[in-house]
Amino acid sequence: MKKVLPAVLIVSGMVVLLWLMIVTYTDVEQASNQATSNLSTLLIVMSLYAFLFGALMEYRGLSRLFKGEIKLQSTLLVVTAVLMVFVFIPATSWIEWFSLDHPLYLEVLIIPETHMILAVLAGTLFVRSFTKESRAI
Repeated sequence: MKKVLPAVLIVSGMVVLLWLMIVTYTDVEQASNQATSNLSTLLIVMSLYAFLFGALMEYRGLSRLFKGEIKLQSTLLVVTAVLMVFVFIPATSWIEWFSLDHPLYLEVLIIPETHMILAVLAGTLFVRSFTKESRAI
């Protein structure tokens, strides 16, 4: 029972986050069709949900963090912080700053699917930057 409850909570949290992403995505579609000003806010919220989903994927690291077993990896934390800056800037801002003729490497930040993948990666790396998993080979 001790191992089942955390797994159920993690999976439930992931399902709730996916549901929230779906609800927010429909709001994003409506906001983009109506050209409202809250589109950037909704995109940031979507990135936050994806970030939290990535953090939940690292459930072992999260359990170590809650137990107080923190082993900071500063290099990974710096890389993660830079990635988080890119992830939490909405695609609308990238398009506004670089117009429509943007370089190829910025395409990753503008396409919604790759943006969400990077947000999940940022969440996973964030948890990993505070824990160091010992792996036996």
